[in-house]
Amino acid sequence: MISRTPIPGSSAWLYYTRAGVPHIVYSTVNITKFPKGAGAVPYIVLAIFALAPIGIMLATAPKHPTPLRAHPLSPYDDGAKIIDNAGVLSPSEEEELMSVFSEFQKTSGVIPSVYTVNNERWASDNWLYSQTLEDYAFNKYVDLFGDENHWLIVYSCDEGTDKGHWAFEGIQGNNTDSILFGNVTDRFNHSLGSCLDSDKSVGESLIDSFNLIIPDLLNDTFYIEPEMLVFTIVWELFVAFAITSVTVSQIKAKQYATAQKIENPESIVMKKCKHCGASYYQGTVQRCPKCGRSVVMDDELDGKF
Repeated sequence: MISRTPIPGSSAWLYYTRAGVPHIVYSTVNITKFPKGAGAVPYIVLAIFALAPIGIMLATAPKHPTPLRAHPLSPYDDGAKIIDNAGVLSPSEEEELMSVFSEFQKTSGVIPSVYTVNNERWASDNWLYSQTLEDYAFNKYVDLFGDENHWLIVYSCDEGTDKGHWAFEGIQGNNTDSILFGNVTDRFNHSLGSCLDSDKSVGESLIDSFNLIIPDLLNDTFYIEPEMLVFTIVWELFVAFAITSVTVSQIKAKQYATAQKIENPESIVMKKCKHCGASYYQGTVQRCPKCGRSVVMDDELDGKF
């Protein structure tokens, strides 16, 4: 243990920093034997730890979507569904929306579907569904589809209205992740929210938002998942802390290696170098720890050395 103040059973040790500043510390062990570390090895190991998540993040950022194909051994429902329980879609809008769904599926292999419900309905189904719309949408996906190739948009509003306290939630099957990643779904969500806030109907909002992303579904792009970015930043901060700790430890080890044991620290006198003004303890050095000039003659003239 090394302390700035005396501790029971400790000895006083004097060392000078690289800047020539004297320090007295107290320790129960010989600090000149302080572990000096393994040189560059810790830095090499920490560099590998630092670069690994960055490499993974950059390697997974380029997206090269390819259309989904049905697996011969898996159930695959190739029909899109529009279930308008809330009555917010007109027959013509349903027909146009189904045409958009057909183009969407033809382009990407992902099967879009829409399910509308009143707020009062899903909020009251506590015996079967959770109170959140996300949980309701997830359970509805499981009820409606037996595969992982669908993208279900659940739209909810107050009963008797088209947009009263509206909300929507999207649930996508696992197989769609390579196409419906964050950049695509973010654009869709932003568009649908903006359209619903305008004077467009619910059907027009859905049609415009799906049409917006169809041309770019299979475009190559560069997208870093937010979760991966946050993890990488936190990890790099941890590695930076580790590097700092190793650096401080190695610097201290080098300083402690030149330390002198002081029998009576209260009796030594601090002086200033006449050449540079740096402080040092008389009798502990022959040269100024800062400028390197001899201080022996000055100490002898003072009759102290």
